[in-house]
Amino acid sequence: MKNKIRGDRKDENKNSCHPNWKSPDHKNKTKTMVIRRRIDGSPIVPIDPGRPVKRVILVRHGESMGQAARSKGWDRQTDRRLLDCRLTFKGVSQALALRKLLQPKDVDSIQLVVCSPLTRALETALLAFPEKSMLV
Repeated sequence: MKNKIRGDRKDENKNSCHPNWKSPDHKNKTKTMVIRRRIDGSPIVPIDPGRPVKRVILVRHGESMGQAARSKGWDRQTDRRLLDCRLTFKGVSQALALRKLLQPKDVDSIQLVVCSPLTRALETALLAFPEKSMLV
């Protein structure tokens, strides 16, 4: 697999990738600047630590009846009950446990829950984040 990130150095010394590294034999003691680039040549811009950052947390729905169908002898392809099925008891437990997996400050910082209109996804979102704003 090829490395997708490459560095372009502005000086000859190749011993460090740190942008503030100073070459001991460099007379002017200037900083070596590394410009990291994507494979298409565009620069990778570092994140400004003073700028607010948004976090996106992706969650898959809990176990649904469709996922448990085979163990019950149902056929997902032909049984119409499984088109937009609900969560199993295990799926409900998984959705309720989701809140415990996250730190309280992470749960408090959630501003919006975006959810699929499928029943299994809605149930998961409502059980895991009942008081949060939701976009379906």
